[in-house]
Amino acid sequence: MSTNKGENKSNEEVRPDEARGCDSNPREEDAALLDLKNPHKWEPSTQALEPWQPQRRMTGRWWKAQKVIEIVISQVRESGGGKRKKAKDNDQDEEKEYLDEKREEESRLRAKGAVRRRLLTIGADHLLTLTYRENMTDIARAEVDLREFLKLVRVRQPEFLYVAVWERQKRGAIHWHLGVPGFQDIRFLRSCWLQIVGAGNGNIDVRGPRGDKPSSASLARYIAKYILKGQEVRRRGQHRYRCSVGIVVPKEVYRLGAISLEKAIEIAKELIRDLLGVEKPVVFVGGGLYDWAFIGGYG
Repeated sequence: MSTNKGENKSNEEVRPDEARGCDSNPREEDAALLDLKNPHKWEPSTQALEPWQPQRRMTGRWWKAQKVIEIVISQVRESGGGKRKKAKDNDQDEEKEYLDEKREEESRLRAKGAVRRRLLTIGADHLLTLTYRENMTDIARAEVDLREFLKLVRVRQPEFLYVAVWERQKRGAIHWHLGVPGFQDIRFLRSCWLQIVGAGNGNIDVRGPRGDKPSSASLARYIAKYILKGQEVRRRGQHRYRCSVGIVVPKEVYRLGAISLEKAIEIAKELIRDLLGVEKPVVFVGGGLYDWAFIGGYG
């Protein structure tokens, strides 16, 4: 990994930072369409073989510049249903604890995916790490410091794009990881950070891509892992990540009809093979009440 100096090359206009970011002004070169004009010989309105067979949908995202396609196969959940039975008094505490754990796990997985997709969308290929010299453990203060740091940066670089994830080390100290696109002026960024935390009380490290080819996909996976690794303890309602406003993640949803999960996975794999030339896409099958699958192609 190498430290790079120079001007930020991001080209998108970004409004002042808010909590996590909202959708507007997509980066057109990355939001490529999957263009499903039935070249893969599947019927979107397949008749159910059995009355219980679920309808399935395919949610696809294609980052053409990064040569990445991610597809999620899920069930179409019909509205309605019976009333849930009330748990017995002696089971309520255990059930609540179990549900809280499940919700927390699902929240972390959703956030991890959101971070990865936003990093791919902005084409992040450099990693900024903002640290404190002191053993700073107050996440509320860390969030304020990041917000003030970004205000200073945007005085000179109003188009500064980023996705930020906080990590708590074993000793309890907090620091920030930011994925950003293009070369960075390390001296300018360090001066901004030290204005916030105090001279001698912090540092910034900028690391560029490994090898000859920048890999946004590798950096996206690296930063997203901190959602699971360094955020085991957080207060309710606390954001897991922050990002620039104006990041639009490409998304297309197609209804596949009443087909098996295995058939839906084969459709997704064929699509990735045709568009990216990846012969063995990554496949992960999830369980639970509604079965689902993730299929990824990385060119």
